[in-house]
Amino acid sequence: MPASLQPAAATFDGFEMTEPILIKLAGKPIPNSRRTGVDRKSGRVWSYRSKKTDNYHAAIQVQAQDSMNGRPPLEGPVLIEILVRLPVPKSWSKKKKQHAFMGSVMPTKRPDIDNFQKVVFDALSTVVFRDDSQITDCKFAKRYSESPALIIRVTPLQAEAA
Repeated sequence: MPASLQPAAATFDGFEMTEPILIKLAGKPIPNSRRTGVDRKSGRVWSYRSKKTDNYHAAIQVQAQDSMNGRPPLEGPVLIEILVRLPVPKSWSKKKKQHAFMGSVMPTKRPDIDNFQKVVFDALSTVVFRDDSQITDCKFAKRYSESPALIIRVTPLQAEAA
């Protein structure tokens, strides 16, 4: 597991932390995808999530519920860490793939990392924490990997909520 998602120290930025909740989905991560359009007659704008995004959202929620092990959603501030492990393009040479796996080639093309953030935050709301407004600290990483996956760690911070 990358150093960014190793078990957390007892403090983060001066705040005490309790046991983190780890959620892992194997397979290629799917970003949030919203379709929008305009009704030609009324001029109203509409939007909806794609079916693929809806299915991934549900899969994250199932994994999150398993990780919660019957506990109620967290109260108070939380730290969330998200590691998006993407597959390398099949068209790449072996040498370029090796560089990607070692971290010297980074995934700077689409999908954008904030699209993964959106689907994760929406899926974890009401399951792991009451609302995504409780997220006070975030760490994100998007890397290439031989084993694509989405890895999420949510850690309650022992601080007073405003």
